[in-house]
Amino acid sequence: MSHDVPIEVTEAAAEWVDRLSRQPSAARVREFARWLLRSPVHVEEFLRVTALREELEQAALPEWVADILARRDPGIAEIPIHSPLGTARPHRRAHRPRFLPVAGGVAAAALLAWVVWFVSPASPPDGHAASSVTTEVGEQRFLPLADGSTIQLNTDSSVDIRLGTTERQVDLRHGEALFDVVVDPERPFRVVSHDVIVEAIGTRFSVFRRAEDTRVTVVEGRVSVIPNRAAPSAAPTSPNTTETPIELIAGQQAFWSPEQVPLPAPVDPAKVTAWTERRLVFEDEPLDGVVAEFNRYNVSRLSVGDPALSKRRITGVFDVNDPDRFIEVLNELEPIRVLESGDGHRTLHPATEG
Repeated sequence: MSHDVPIEVTEAAAEWVDRLSRQPSAARVREFARWLLRSPVHVEEFLRVTALREELEQAALPEWVADILARRDPGIAEIPIHSPLGTARPHRRAHRPRFLPVAGGVAAAALLAWVVWFVSPASPPDGHAASSVTTEVGEQRFLPLADGSTIQLNTDSSVDIRLGTTERQVDLRHGEALFDVVVDPERPFRVVSHDVIVEAIGTRFSVFRRAEDTRVTVVEGRVSVIPNRAAPSAAPTSPNTTETPIELIAGQQAFWSPEQVPLPAPVDPAKVTAWTERRLVFEDEPLDGVVAEFNRYNVSRLSVGDPALSKRRITGVFDVNDPDRFIEVLNELEPIRVLESGDGHRTLHPATEG
């Protein structure tokens, strides 16, 4: 990842490095963990600043960090959304999030240890309660669950998570999430979006709920997607339909909406899940669609002010939080003018227009 991060993130990371170089209170470390988990950019910048400080000052981390490391596995960051059951089930280690560049150094291990040791959300009061998680524009969250499964929640997204005695269910209220599911034959894992239910069969897959449809992409394994037209407004915990499920395997994608019949099609999963590494990958896509993707991750909006320009085809890989670089590349392909309003909204026009 390039070092194109907002200056306020770098300043915050440096401030946290300074605060944590002394013996912090449990409350202060919880505050740090909340800041850290708001975005993978925070994680990367904290590690970068920590490594830079150690290199320049040859500073040693406090002894209490090593003490924590001696008691915990530093290779896995498990911050569980607890099951309401109160009893543990066998589970595997979750995939480490690909956007987290954890090296073998002490700083990276200490960072994970801090998070594991001090962050542990309270369990829901009973088997019917749900844990709700929401991300803001530009924010991402990595959510290891108590059963060993994980959820990576993309920008501007919301989920309700319910781990029950006979089933596991995630209601995707809006946005996008990548699921890595641990097999448990006694408790099926289902994701509900619009009026479809995606049931995992030991797999890694993404679900993107848009206003008009739901997109399902399988990265590993396979899923069964079940229309639930009998109860479109509900959030069912089990399939309620006589329609035949559609099965998707790794490298396939399909869209579900009332207006179209889902047709599985081949897709590059790495391209679809590039957002987990804070990247956007475009291959011969129209400019208006590219701009819409950037707007998902940035508060400052872009728009295209010319119909012909909006159809310009774009191929490239960009940082989700660097629309300025995208505009520079676009201008190299075809000279453009950028008109900016008082609220930071920028409209793209052909340089020859008007």
